[in-house]
Order: sequence, then C-alpha cells, then structure tokens
Amino acid sequence: MKALELDPTLVGARSYAETARPDWSWTIEIEALEEAVRAEPENILAIEALSYDLVIAGYFEESIRLGQRIVDLEPLASNGYFRAGEALMAAGRRDEALIHMKRAIELGSHEMIWYLAADALIQRSDERAIDLYEKYLAAIGADPSIVRTVIENTSNAETGKLFLDQWIATAVSEAANINELRQAYYWYLIFGYLDDFWLAIESLGGVTITGWTNADTLEQVGMVFRNSGFTKHPKYLSRSKASSLTALWDKRGAPDHCSKSGGDWVCE
Repeated sequence: MKALELDPTLVGARSYAETARPDWSWTIEIEALEEAVRAEPENILAIEALSYDLVIAGYFEESIRLGQRIVDLEPLASNGYFRAGEALMAAGRRDEALIHMKRAIELGSHEMIWYLAADALIQRSDERAIDLYEKYLAAIGADPSIVRTVIENTSNAETGKLFLDQWIATAVSEAANINELRQAYYWYLIFGYLDDFWLAIESLGGVTITGWTNADTLEQVGMVFRNSGFTKHPKYLSRSKASSLTALWDKRGAPDHCSKSGGDWVCE
C-alpha cells in the first residue's frame, strides 16, 4: 500500500493492509482494528469499523461500548448513536436501541429511519412501518408510493409470498447498484422469509480469500435484527464456520449469542 510505503507507522493504513491480506480471517481483521483503536483511541473511523465488525461477530456489548465512546467524542454527530443503536438491537435491548436510533435521526441520519421502519414491520406494526418507510424514501429523494402496496400485499396470508417473490425479482432486475440490490433482499428478512434471505446472501457472494463480499451488509443487518430469527437459521452456523467466525470465537471467547455444547457451537 502507498500509505505504508510513505510511513509504515500509520496505524490506519497498517490495519487496512492486515484486513486485505490473502489469508484474511475474522481474527486477523478484528485484531488489526483493535490494534488501531488502542493506538489511536480517538480515531472515530477505526472505532466505527470495529463496532460494525463486532456486531457481525456477535460481540454486541463490546460494540455498544464503542458506540458510546463515539457519542462521548462527538455528542452532536449521529454515528455514535447509530452504532450503539444497532448493537443494542442486536443484543435484544430493543427499548434502549429505539432511544438511540431516534436520537440518530434527530441528528440527521436518514438511514436510521429505515431501521425504525424495519423494526416496526418485524413487530407487525404495519401502519407505523408504512409511515416510516415513506418518510425514509422521501428523505433520500426516492418514490415512496410503492411502500403501502408492497406491505399490504405481502401481508396477505394466501398470496403475500408470491407477490413478494415477484416484486423482489423485478426490483433485483432493475437495481442500478449493489445498494438497491440489498434493499430489495432486505424485505425477505423483515417479513421473516429467512430461507430466501439466506439464498440472497449466498447469491451475493460466498466466502472469499479476502473475507468481504457483497453480502456483508445483509449479514450485518441480519445480526441487528436477530429477533427475526436470523441466527437461529441452520445456515447461520455453517456460514459462520466457512467464514472463519467460529475460529474467532474459539480464540477470542464466546460471542454474546452463542455457547458451546458438546464441543459444538449453539446460537440463539
């Protein structure tokens, strides 16, 4: 990396080099980010990156503390409340999560409106979800008119799944970028169609030698909304083993949502 050629002591550049190694693993990545945060305890980008990773890895309480550290460093920025809100939701501390998420919105985070909408839909508060999704799409300059149609039709017990499959297929075919593709697939998670959501994760990228794929955001959002049943799905543990997460757990200690039973990991 050019930054390391110029100054090999640069913590951020050195940590990035570690996370991009051909022998990448979750252990290498998280330990590199932890080193960066120890060396530069006020480096908010490093703290955020570690917080994001720890949610995926299942260390929610640690991620909550990192989010709070960002809040302490930048109390009038939304990102600390955003990260703490995600981690609190993943930890099952929903009431506290909603307080942080609403504060993030007050401080300018449009994306967090989407998280509140997703939470409302998982809770089957359809009208609140519709209102929030419409506000989110309007905030980012998108057409909010489709929201009620999607939610009301998908909620139909007899025809909802067929409607959602067709709607997502169309949205995927018309997606202009990876973010639009992910936004389409999130609906499977939010409505509880976890088999389809895991198929989407697999379609966007299997485990690679560099670890990261186009599916990482799907997995992170799945962890935030574990109350959808995401980590109870059979594919969660097989994916965790293939991606080296279980190796991280073996070295670092059990994540907050898993324990070992008879030598095997069991997750909630």
